[in-house]
Amino acid sequence: MKFRGEIRKLTAFLICAALMTGMFRTYSFASAFQADQLAAVPESQIFLFPGDSICGLDLPAYLNYNYDAPVELGENASWTNVSAEGLTNQAYEVIRVYDEMAPENSYYDIISAGYILTVTDGVSRPMYADGPGMEHQYTSDDSADPMSSRTDKAWYPAGETVMLEALPSQNGVQVFQNFEADSANVEIQQDEATGMLYIIMPNQEVRLRAVYVDPLPEVPQDEAVNEGQPEGADGMNGQEDPNAYEQDMGEQAAQESVQPDGMDVTQGAEDWQVPQEGADWQVPQEGE
Repeated sequence: MKFRGEIRKLTAFLICAALMTGMFRTYSFASAFQADQLAAVPESQIFLFPGDSICGLDLPAYLNYNYDAPVELGENASWTNVSAEGLTNQAYEVIRVYDEMAPENSYYDIISAGYILTVTDGVSRPMYADGPGMEHQYTSDDSADPMSSRTDKAWYPAGETVMLEALPSQNGVQVFQNFEADSANVEIQQDEATGMLYIIMPNQEVRLRAVYVDPLPEVPQDEAVNEGQPEGADGMNGQEDPNAYEQDMGEQAAQESVQPDGMDVTQGAEDWQVPQEGADWQVPQEGE
């Protein structure tokens, strides 16, 4: 019996190795896990991103065990997060459900954890996480891809609020403007209090890309001060001269005081009589 158990383990190992070899040939960025990681540390979690696999499931394994239509994978099974069409758009969590009172009832359950969010030139984090929320992130060791360090991949359940943060531009000159989404079901929103950008995760995969623009040219201080001032202005920086009104009124009064023949009329001029043509000037007597 013991020998049969060892043969079973060896067979599972060979199947797992063959699966891993084929998987890495197809998905060079994928990760492979062993189920005994969960057995050794019951509190640990394993999340399978698209292309990832798990081998050595020494208990009966199910896909979506607690849902209406679970799929039985069998014992000593292996599972890869792919579909008939290729990579899926979700991450899956592997849960080891162990019953100490009835070990024969123990099993593995592989359930959907959330949809994939890929951010190029930025990072994402759960808004309401107690910590940094790194359990959502996918860690890539694909050093052959120069953009791997600037691409953040994570999973989030539909409806979760996800914070977004852009990385500095690659040339160090351009400034961040906004994020672009490849899906019409995603709206980039901004928190009024903090200015932080975020999205509400839809029930589908999302890809975001940070957009950068050239900074506005700097205007020299002396030009900025004189901007808008008319040519020949007297240093008022385009502001109205507070004495201009009194000056204009004085000029108007001086013009109105000039009478025919160039005669200036001073105070009391209302008593003067303008003579008719050929008549002599009459100086009004006192009291008239």
